Amino acid sequence: MTSRRDIEQDLRERLVRGAKTYVILLARGTTTVDAAIDGLLRHAFGASARLWDAAEALGVDDPAATEALALLIRAARRAEDPQVPDLPPRRQPPNAGRYHMARPAEGDTGCVKRLRGLGGITVEEVRFTDRAGFRRRVLRLRQYERHIADYGSAEALAKVIDVGSLVEEDDEQTDPPES
Repeated sequence: MTSRRDIEQDLRERLVRGAKTYVILLARGTTTVDAAIDGLLRHAFGASARLWDAAEALGVDDPAATEALALLIRAARRAEDPQVPDLPPRRQPPNAGRYHMARPAEGDTGCVKRLRGLGGITVEEVRFTDRAGFRRRVLRLRQYERHIADYGSAEALAKVIDVGSLVEEDDEQTDPPES
C-alpha cells in the first residue's frame, strides 16, 4: 500500500515533468503562458502548496528548468490569488459591420403580408430600409413567433418549407369574437 508521502512525491514529480513539457510547448508556439499555468493548476488540483513544493524540488541546472521554475511560481501565485485580470474586449470579425448594417431592428420593419402554415410556421413579407439606406424586401420565417431566418426570394424559402401549404392570414381571424 502506498503512503500519502509517496503519492505527494509522485504528484510533485508529475508537476515538474508537466512544467518542463509546457516549456517545450511554449518554445514551439503550440500553447500560451496562460494555458500552461491553467494546466499546471489543474494537475495540482488548485493547491498552491503542491506547486511551491514542486518548485522547490526542481533543480535549476539547465535553462529549461529555470523557465519551468518560473511557470511553477506563476501558477502557485495564481492559485493563491485567483483574481483573473480583465480580458481585452473581443475583436469583431471583419464583416461584422456589414452584417450588422443589413440586419434591421425589429421595430423598423413593416410587415406587408402574413402567411400561416402547419406547425406554427409563419411567413411574413417584410419591407424595410436598412441602415445603409437601401430598400429591402425579405420573407421572414417564424415558428411559434420565434424568428428562424430571413430569405431573399420565394425559391430560397421553398427549399426549407412547403410553400404550397401556406395560407394567407385573415385579420378577422386574429380579432377576438364579439360577445
